[in-house]
This record gives sequence, structure tokens and C-alpha cells, in this order.
Amino acid sequence: MTEDTVIQIRDEKGAWIDYSRTTRPAALAAVAAGHLPNNNRPEPLRAVDWISKEEIAVTETKTLTPKDLAEKLSTDSKTVRRFLRKAHGDDAPGQGGRWAIQAAQVAKLRKEFETWQKAEEERRAKAAKELADAKDQTAEVIDAQTKPTEPREQDAVDAAQAKGSLPKSEATKVAQAKARKAARAAAQPKPETATA
Repeated sequence: MTEDTVIQIRDEKGAWIDYSRTTRPAALAAVAAGHLPNNNRPEPLRAVDWISKEEIAVTETKTLTPKDLAEKLSTDSKTVRRFLRKAHGDDAPGQGGRWAIQAAQVAKLRKEFETWQKAEEERRAKAAKELADAKDQTAEVIDAQTKPTEPREQDAVDAAQAKGSLPKSEATKVAQAKARKAARAAAQPKPETATA
């Protein structure tokens, strides 16, 4: 939007002086609010056309809040504020400020909102797909890491020995290994206990 409107304030003598040049909706919103943007002190204000210097009547516009716009767009005000910040961040009122949406802009904002909403749905679907793919890849890695390996030969021997169905030659090898282990344990000197 072009800055085609001037906000005027009264000086000490009562004369109107130019305060700032801005867009028509912003100027009319300030006049309707009765104070300058980012200044809560009420002042006598008026909006005039930048070129013709004719006063612009405040009654020619009606401003809407995000809640009003949300009702017209059949959504909630939080979604509308997110849309406004994303699509019209330059016109954002700032911290603690209020959105002043012109009634004449509703048709244009409706089209922009529908486009933004479709883009948001596509973004969410893409993010959900990426998340699902990441979960699948993670599950595949976990499955590969936790997949049991082929049984070791010793596992088969232990299982057969537990059942008592170990072939005689294998049983002899196992018995001999146990005997060697017991002999080594017996051959090592036992630590003496200190007597006091």
C-alpha cells in the first residue's frame, strides 16, 4: 500500500500540523483509536489526503479485529493472527498493539488466507511424511541392530548338554574341559587370611 495519507495533530496554538505520512488504513485506525501508534496518550488527531490536504472522514472505514475476521473466514482468531503475521508481517501492530483490519480488505484477505491455508496443509503433510519416513528408517536400523545373529556352536553344545542328548565325544570334551578348569583352580594358592 502507498503512504498517501497524513496524520495531523494540534499544536499548542490549536493549528493542525503534519505528524506522519502513512497508509490510509493505518491513519484511519489511529484516528479511530484516538491516539498515535505506539502511544496510548489520547490526542486530537485527523487524517488528511497527502496531495489534496482534504480531511478523510473516519466513518468511511470500519476496522475489524482478528476475531471478527476469523468469524468471516470460518476459523479461529489464533490461526488468523498467525496468517496475518506470516502474510502481512510488515503491517503488524507490534508488541502490545492491536490489528486494525479494514472491512474493504476482507475479500482480498479471504483469497490470501485460502492460499496460505493450502500451503500450510501441504507443509504439514510434507512434515508428517518426513517424520513417518524418519521413524521407518529408525525402526529399520533398530531392527538390524537387535536382530538375533545365527546361533553359535557353543550355544548348541550348551543346549544339547542341558537336555542330556550330547553325543559321547562332545560330552567327553566338555567333561575334560571342566576337569582342567577345576585342576587349575585347585593348583592356585589360596590367599591366607590374616589372623590378629
